[in-house]
Amino acid sequence: QVWGQLPDVELQQMKLVGALLGGFHTVLGISVSDAKQGCHCQEGSVPPQSLIETASHNLHRLSSVEIRQEHQGSGGLSLRELQERYGSAELSEEQRHRAVVLANSSLDCLDDRVDQPVLATPGGELGEFAIALAAYMQEKDSHNSPNQEVVDSLFANYLETVPVSRRISLCTDQKALRRVAADLSTGRLDLQAPSKHLKTSGLLEKLAQPESQGDRHFRLLLEHPGEYNLPPGLAEAVLKAFYQQLWQQEAGSSKLQLRMLQGEADPQAFLEVSCQKCGGIPALIPREGPVLVSQLDAPLQRRQELAAFFARASRSTPRKVGAKALQQRIEQLALLALDKTGSHIAAGLPFYTLNYSS
Repeated sequence: QVWGQLPDVELQQMKLVGALLGGFHTVLGISVSDAKQGCHCQEGSVPPQSLIETASHNLHRLSSVEIRQEHQGSGGLSLRELQERYGSAELSEEQRHRAVVLANSSLDCLDDRVDQPVLATPGGELGEFAIALAAYMQEKDSHNSPNQEVVDSLFANYLETVPVSRRISLCTDQKALRRVAADLSTGRLDLQAPSKHLKTSGLLEKLAQPESQGDRHFRLLLEHPGEYNLPPGLAEAVLKAFYQQLWQQEAGSSKLQLRMLQGEADPQAFLEVSCQKCGGIPALIPREGPVLVSQLDAPLQRRQELAAFFARASRSTPRKVGAKALQQRIEQLALLALDKTGSHIAAGLPFYTLNYSS
């Protein structure tokens, strides 16, 4: 019954992944089905007005939440603990404040150390760009990563389409920062505005290596690109493009930012969050769990935008691609990315779905 409710692309992807691996991937398939029902999307399409694009004055007050345990882990938070924290049939005033309905918000990384309400997707906004770039190359029948100059140009052009109010963040942590500083033999490293000496000492190359990542999704993309159907070198090129644009942006600009995470990752559950008729998407604070928080509806509008952007970019190349076919491929790769990264960082954790109502 679950598979019958999915669009064709997602159906084939989830059948393949579920058949090969099971576990996390099976409950992810259940959650995809539930999210699609809540979104009321037509198959293969995105609603003209996405949940995350809804005006803030249309947001509704949350009244209740249904929490279901889809998979029992080897430890972590119990169903009762989650219900005490986030609520059940009726929300207390404190529980209402634990879930903030967001609209027009940036996508953040999938990490339990984030200390503010987030709409999360693996790698955040930058992770979505990397997946879309990989899908674009596949649609052009290219199995090689584009050269750095092309990636730099595409990313710079994409930034021009992004509103100032929507930040593109890259998560990292103190452990990764200390490692980079030690490798470059410096006691002071400002990744937002590094010195010219550090730039010429191989800083950019170092920042694109797996051991320099505080975001575990990007580390996995670098270590196992084949598992994500990414060509070797693509994730490195995207990271380099990000840092180069970060260092070039004018003082006071906030389109790009680094999010410095504190401490060690120690998630106690994986939560898939959704809401019907909320005027937005409920966002939780992962660090309060600590939990991994995902909202399958959150990136839908962004993927539509990315598909349109890369389709336009293809017009100046010999091989044109269509936005609709590209969006379907992006969705396919994005589901695979969530599945692969989730199976690594959420291994052994209980899996819950939280469906809020207003």
